[in-house]
Formats: sequence, structure tokens, C-alpha cells
Amino acid sequence: MQKELNPDLFDDYKSASVVKENESFPPTSIVDPAFLNTDKQIFELRSQMQNLTEQINKVIHSFNDNIKVSNTKFDRLQSSQIRIEQIQKDLTLDLNQKVNILTARIAERKAVELKIQEMVDRHNNVIHNFEVRLGQVQKLLAEKEAQLMTTQGLLNETKMELARLKRL
Repeated sequence: MQKELNPDLFDDYKSASVVKENESFPPTSIVDPAFLNTDKQIFELRSQMQNLTEQINKVIHSFNDNIKVSNTKFDRLQSSQIRIEQIQKDLTLDLNQKVNILTARIAERKAVELKIQEMVDRHNNVIHNFEVRLGQVQKLLAEKEAQLMTTQGLLNETKMELARLKRL
């Protein structure tokens, strides 16, 4: 009894055997079943390797896409950080300018307040001096009025004495 390969095992072999039967060639040799089993294993390993290669390519493609997305996000974050730092610098400069303006205004206001206080003090001194002088003038005026009254009284007495002497 001759050994024969199952024609359903390999499509290539089946098509080759169909071609051989159609051409009516006599079989050249008998195929060893261990060789066919090894061939089948090689075919399965090639199929697995191709699947693994496709999966590795998918993973590499996915990894590259993730790297691109990460780089894009990193670039956006970096530009956002630069923009935020610039805004912070601008705000700091603006704040410093406003503080300097307020400090200058406060210093100016203090200077004006000091000048006003000096003017008020001088005015108060002038008023005090005026009051002192007015008091002195009033005293002098009172003395002069007293002298005037005394002098007028003496003058009246003298007139009366003269009038009496004239009558005599």
C-alpha cells in the first residue's frame, strides 16, 4: 500500500496535484509525513512571525503617534509657560511702576503737607505777634488816653484858673 498525502492539507499542493493529475504525470516521489509536518510548522511560524511583525509595526506606529502627540503637548505647554512668564514679567513691571508712582505721590503729598504746615505755623506766629502788638498798642493807647484825660483835666483846670484870674 502506498502512502498518500491528504490533498486538503495544503492548497498549493492540492493545486499542484490537480495540475499533475490533469497533466497525467506520474508521481515522482513519495513525500515523507515528517517533512510535511515540518513544512506545516514552518508555514505556521511564518504566519505567526508576520502577525508579530504587523503587531510590532502597529505598536511602533502607535508609539510614534504618542511621541508626536506628547511633543505637541509639550510644545504647547512650553509656549504657555513662556507666555505666562511674559505676562508675569509685564504685570510685575506694571505693578512696580504703579508702586513707584504711588510712592512719588505720597512723597509729594508729604512735601505739600509739610509746606502747608509751615505756612500754618508761620500764619499762627504772625497772628500771635499781631495779638501781642495789638495788646501793646491797646496798652499804649490806654496809657495815652489816660495821659490825654489827665492833660485835658489839667487844661480844663488851667482854663478855669485863667478864667478866674481874669475875673479878678
